[in-house]
Amino acid sequence: MRTFIVEYKNNDIKDNILFNYLRHVFTCTLDYNSADIILSDIHSVNRAMKLKELSGLPVVLIFFKSQLDKLFNIDTLYIDQLICVRDTPMTYNVPPLYPYEEILFPIQILNTNSEKSLKAGNVLVYLGDSLLNDIQMYQIIRLLNGMTQFNITLLHKNINIESICNNHISVTDHFDKIDDLVESSSCVVGSGVAAILALMRYKPLVIIGDTGYGGSPTCNNLLNHRKNYFQGAIGSALGSPISNFLLYEDLEKILNNETQDLFLKEEVINNLEKDKQQIRDVVYRLKHAQNSKEYKLNTNLEVRKDGDFGIIIQRYTNQLLAELDFECLNTLKGILEGQSLDNLNQEAIQLLIENNIIVKK
Repeated sequence: MRTFIVEYKNNDIKDNILFNYLRHVFTCTLDYNSADIILSDIHSVNRAMKLKELSGLPVVLIFFKSQLDKLFNIDTLYIDQLICVRDTPMTYNVPPLYPYEEILFPIQILNTNSEKSLKAGNVLVYLGDSLLNDIQMYQIIRLLNGMTQFNITLLHKNINIESICNNHISVTDHFDKIDDLVESSSCVVGSGVAAILALMRYKPLVIIGDTGYGGSPTCNNLLNHRKNYFQGAIGSALGSPISNFLLYEDLEKILNNETQDLFLKEEVINNLEKDKQQIRDVVYRLKHAQNSKEYKLNTNLEVRKDGDFGIIIQRYTNQLLAELDFECLNTLKGILEGQSLDNLNQEAIQLLIENNIIVKK
């Protein structure tokens, strides 16, 4: 599927990771006239909508979960598909007028000179991609002060924290250099985007974040750590304590080059292929629906599956408007996927039309 990407020129590191990944998922074109869809970040949606007016192409808006509040400034009725990338473990109670597909933050393995950085003994510590970064930082600063065998770089918004650090710890607030800092480090201690960059560069990683101490990821728990956005112990409460003993032990193993999981890289690659297929399926369903001959879901409504049955919700008020039996739900699903109406239950189609659930395109 040929994709025309609209993105903000001064995007941050997370946006750059995401859109570099998307360029590997789809066949991209620089000419929107030859594209099948328009893919936009949240900063460029106005430009994407103008291109939609010119070309008639469907618009897919992809955004981070931490940007959900920005959707209030966008008329999502004119956007054909919303895709949300999870960059926080928090569950937001979002009004249902914003139905979206959710995907995990993608991780691609990049080439890196890991042998050179492993010999240097450099450690990057970044806990800023969380809600409790200062609290968690002060829990481990005493331990870091005692680990003089490492050259520690602390990436923190307040460089004055250097006043309580020993000489082997340097503090920087250059967040735009985080990729370079990860590249030049032996290992990474932290959460969120720092953890993702560590895995992309195939660096040893120790996870510390909002939910405490997560240790080093393995091929068995990588998926759960991704769902938790690498914020600490899986299933733990916000603000869970950090074990200094475990952190010291894990860093010592990394110093002795004992912790590299030989299967972790393979697991990251396998997950990436699944991610690619998931996002392709989302967009392909949209494209099939665009190509269906006659009907689409009423834009004021939202359909939800409940076991073998379905319910129709008013998007703005969350009011329950109708209940769908098994046959009507399957028929509606077929229409939304762009299946030929001739192959669907005609009685169910008529019921959906009469109840204004599906409308003419």
